[in-house]
Amino acid sequence: MNQGLIATAFRKTDDREHISLDGAWSFRIGQEERWRTANVPNPWQAEVSELRQASGTAVYHRSFTVPASWRDRQIALRFGAVSYFAEVSLNGEIIGEHEGGYLPFEIVLPAHLLLQENNALDVFVTLPDGDDENY
Repeated sequence: MNQGLIATAFRKTDDREHISLDGAWSFRIGQEERWRTANVPNPWQAEVSELRQASGTAVYHRSFTVPASWRDRQIALRFGAVSYFAEVSLNGEIIGEHEGGYLPFEIVLPAHLLLQENNALDVFVTLPDGDDENY
């Protein structure tokens, strides 16, 4: 991920409140078994020296708790940017995707998927290499 990640809660007439999800995330590139720690917002190339030239797929993972005062509000994740292609999963279900690196986007979290504590958030990222004609 390249830019900050913020969870926001809002009602149609309210100002948005937010919590930042920036900071330490679990990170795994490709088919690696090993999880590393990556600090968001940063591209993985800035986090791990041996991945400076790496492209392909990766997953970022972390859990978060929704503040009790947000329970009756619509909640969205606002991404500053995510590499080239991102697919976002909440508690094991894909909830959205975005194509276009370096562009901000939001995904509204489905209320029926939110848990009171320890919501699992996974962001599957694809960064094609310069030879990939599909992107």
